[in-house]
Amino acid sequence: RALHVAMRASLSAGRGLARHQHGAARDFVAKAVDIPNSSRHLTNVRSEYPVPTTPPIPTKDRIRQAAVRLFAERGIDAVSQRDIAAGAGVQVSTLYAHWTGGRDQLIADLFVSGYADYARHLADAAAPHAAFAPALDAMVRAICRLHAEDEAMFAFLLLSQHRGLDRVGGGEAGNPVDVLQRRVERAIAAREIPAADAALVTAAIVGVLVQAATFRLYGRLTRDLPAMADELCLLCARTAGLPNPARTPR
Repeated sequence: RALHVAMRASLSAGRGLARHQHGAARDFVAKAVDIPNSSRHLTNVRSEYPVPTTPPIPTKDRIRQAAVRLFAERGIDAVSQRDIAAGAGVQVSTLYAHWTGGRDQLIADLFVSGYADYARHLADAAAPHAAFAPALDAMVRAICRLHAEDEAMFAFLLLSQHRGLDRVGGGEAGNPVDVLQRRVERAIAAREIPAADAALVTAAIVGVLVQAATFRLYGRLTRDLPAMADELCLLCARTAGLPNPARTPR
């Protein structure tokens, strides 16, 4: 009986110690993290150090991106309005809400805006150079860089040029060919290159670049345009009639 009483007393003491330890631990945690204020503290941290978020892409831009990608992958004629809408995750009616003329108007819009963007890049590349040789070199390298940055857009412009060129107005603001031709005209006037028909010289330079890009698109050339930049610069310089064009690796 004495042994039984002793065991019960020991068990009771153990339970009391456990309750005491649990309560002490709970009090310690509450004091350490200030449970009532913890959510407010985290809110303050979030407001002071906001988590960066990626803004959603506007619907019109999603449609444009999907169209360019699909046109480049499948070809212009193989892509329907439904394909474009599905690729952008919208209804066909949404496409019409932005382009009332549907697919054809979208193609024209993409070509004109893409062509104008190339014109701006070429003008910006040539602007720092007064002489024709470095200006031409800079423009050719800009074309190679643009090809690498957005190969889908480059392919789309190649594939749709015969549909869209008649919609492009004259002037350097929207036409990269005009940007190049103005520099060719100035070079001829300054006797930097031989006297010739400026439009024909421009066409020959454009031909070097466009055919190289076309061969790349269809696999006849395996290297990307930036990897061929030095050779393309040399070819364009020779085509323009620059005396003793030198290769200028960068």
